[in-house]
Amino acid sequence: MLIYATLTCKSLVEVATEELSMLATRPNSTAGKAWNHKNAKACAEMIPAVETDQLAYMSAKTATKFWTELEHVYCA
Repeated sequence: MLIYATLTCKSLVEVATEELSMLATRPNSTAGKAWNHKNAKACAEMIPAVETDQLAYMSAKTATKFWTELEHVYCA
């Protein structure tokens, strides 16, 4: 999948695949802010990978959930 390669190349794949989790940090801490930034960048990379008519099915707020929804759309 091309998007996986793009996320890997930009060091964002760990946010999308939940290897880097927000659960261990506070949102306003340095680590939390870094996670939020990476999460936003990962989502911004994934959204163009979805065809316009499929965007209606994508309602995730985090890169991990968005990645899961993409898997359901493309691997179903």
